[in-house]
Amino acid sequence: MSSLMFLFLLGLRLVLTECNFKNSAITMFFGFLLLVIYIIMKDFKYIRINTSEKTMKWFSPLKPFGKTTRFSNYVGVIQSTEYGSGGDYKTAHLVDQSMYTRVKINGLFYTNFDEMFEALELKEIKRYEFGFWKYIKLLFTGKIKIITTSKN
Repeated sequence: MSSLMFLFLLGLRLVLTECNFKNSAITMFFGFLLLVIYIIMKDFKYIRINTSEKTMKWFSPLKPFGKTTRFSNYVGVIQSTEYGSGGDYKTAHLVDQSMYTRVKINGLFYTNFDEMFEALELKEIKRYEFGFWKYIKLLFTGKIKIITTSKN
């Protein structure tokens, strides 16, 4: 994300210092297009869950060689519902030791989402503070602080 954001800010700097409106509009358009493509591509993942080793490895266009994570790095998982033009769908977010969401598994892309959710073998955190602004932040950034309201 940082390299893409750097390119976007560099393009924005060129736009602000450029006097020619046509070139500035084209630069801003392509910068915005790159940002939209990144936001869409970050959710496309091919996921492999190895229950015997308690690991999960995912491949995506942004991580073509894959990234492996161990379930021991996480204390639990939250499940939420997202709404889009295709209807509503479930998502799962892995929660690390500092109680922040880190990894998102989007149910829109997987027909076997329920099987994947069960294979995670992590405790589901059910009672936590969750409002409209946290939903928006989770939707767009994928990272929120989980504050539990009672024993789970």
